Amino acid sequence: MNFVISLSSALERRHHIAQVFNEQGIDFEFFDAVDGQFEHPLFADYNYKKCLWLTSGKMPTRGEMGCYASHYLLWMHSVAINQSIVVLEDDAILLPSFKKTINMIADDVNKFGFIRLEPVIRGKTQLVSVRENYKILMMEDNFGGMRGYAISPKS
Repeated sequence: MNFVISLSSALERRHHIAQVFNEQGIDFEFFDAVDGQFEHPLFADYNYKKCLWLTSGKMPTRGEMGCYASHYLLWMHSVAINQSIVVLEDDAILLPSFKKTINMIADDVNKFGFIRLEPVIRGKTQLVSVRENYKILMMEDNFGGMRGYAISPKS
């Protein structure tokens, strides 16, 4: 299953990403993002010290808190349906090879639990596996956030 996180009020962004998915013939569902400007129960569970890797060592903004809660809720959905999912934000840029890529990584996401679907911007990596059309790298840090990835329920 493919999900696009988007604020329900972001109509232009939703229209654009829906058009891109439709042009590539890829099914997806919008996931209404948590708006960080309003309190959410998950904000109380946020553990800053535990999440330093995700936040690059700085306190998250309210928007980032909404982003965190949205991703977290989708992870819980993956567990509830016991199925791997692809998660993208509504500003993701889909390459023409995206549909082929998400089909190719199905086994790997179940094996590794999490696969980031965007280039490593910077930072140290370690080569984990080489496939015919792609490589899997282990990142030691998370510069650049997570706009697109596949995650399995075991993660």
